[in-house]
Amino acid sequence: MFARKRAGGKIVYYATAMFKGRQYNELVGTDKREASRVEARIRREIREEKFQPQARRTGAVTAASFARSWGATRTNRTANDDRQRLRDYFEPHFGPTIRMNEIGAREAHAFVRGLAEQVRGNLLAASTASNIRGVVRTMFRDAKLEGVIASDPFSELPRKLLPKPPRTVRNVYSRQEVGTLLEDERVPAPARVLFAMMLYMGVREGEACGRRWRDWDADAKPLGSMNVVTQYSDEPLKTDQTRMVPVHPQLAECLERW
Repeated sequence: MFARKRAGGKIVYYATAMFKGRQYNELVGTDKREASRVEARIRREIREEKFQPQARRTGAVTAASFARSWGATRTNRTANDDRQRLRDYFEPHFGPTIRMNEIGAREAHAFVRGLAEQVRGNLLAASTASNIRGVVRTMFRDAKLEGVIASDPFSELPRKLLPKPPRTVRNVYSRQEVGTLLEDERVPAPARVLFAMMLYMGVREGEACGRRWRDWDADAKPLGSMNVVTQYSDEPLKTDQTRMVPVHPQLAECLERW
């Protein structure tokens, strides 16, 4: 193992070993103890004839480059938001040159602390800051699983670094308001049906919009039921929790009229 001083005075450590008559060096980062562990692992793999240097993705890749390549592989429903969060917050903070294995707990802590300061300064919503931290933490978790980095600095941070999002105070509809929404002819008939489904079934707007006649089993006992399996135009549910919802007799009457 050896160390080198980079521009700006930062000390980085390399793991080193002899492989097939040549010296193999791998940049680990600023953690000397981690470099020692990586070096021991490399030497063990060489002894067991399992070491494949050309097949290894190392932490020498820049954080910005890894964020872009990792983001491009996202297929979850928030993939576009994840890529935007990395592009607008993670990449500008760490810049184009810092490498994945140069981001330790100190750097991770500074990044999250910066998000917290933006929240306190009303420059960023607490929920947005939480989502940014979440996608970055997921990215580093995957980087560790892929062997890009030896340890995940974001998993070591305290949980309460970010301010909690304020609790939303929800207003409750009065009986009179519910009656107006469901029965007043000034409300268009399709809207009254939509409101009835949301109020009687306790479903989200998208889940109500996504229902089809085939989802309604009027003959189910003791109450008819609605199969909630999609939202909007056959899109996946927000929580992936499909369910059978009882259909209240007054909702059944509303659907029969419709």
